[in-house]
Amino acid sequence: MAPHAAPSREQPTASTDLEAGRELKLGEFADVETLSLSEARIVLQRTLEMRQKRGEPFDESDTMVKTRDYLEIFAVFKDLSVAEQVEQLINSLGNDLVKFEKSQLKSLLPTCADEAKALIPSLEKKVEDGVLDEMQLDEICKEVQRLKRQAEL
Repeated sequence: MAPHAAPSREQPTASTDLEAGRELKLGEFADVETLSLSEARIVLQRTLEMRQKRGEPFDESDTMVKTRDYLEIFAVFKDLSVAEQVEQLINSLGNDLVKFEKSQLKSLLPTCADEAKALIPSLEKKVEDGVLDEMQLDEICKEVQRLKRQAEL
């Protein structure tokens, strides 16, 4: 059996350089706008409504149906005005958070700072390093929970 020849080109590197752990390593995606599940649901719903109004033929793929169903189940803030309130709240209280962390807070909806740190490890590091005040994080969580209760009415 002949030995395998070395590849003639370098293999592309996998996206293993990206990490959302205690240290955020988002690479080229670090400053990209991110959406929460609620925002993604609103965008998808509006897009589908616009296509329907225009009479554009649209085949819903299996992936589209599954995505829509997933967002319908897990998106908490179904109303645009409430989703905007959550966005404004997190932007006003979370000055030290990056876009990714803000989206995670809006999607995961932790009930307290400890839960937020467990779900989003980079927040724990920010609190430990003194970049983010734990009481401020707890306040964000409590206010988001208040808006969640309002949205459920």
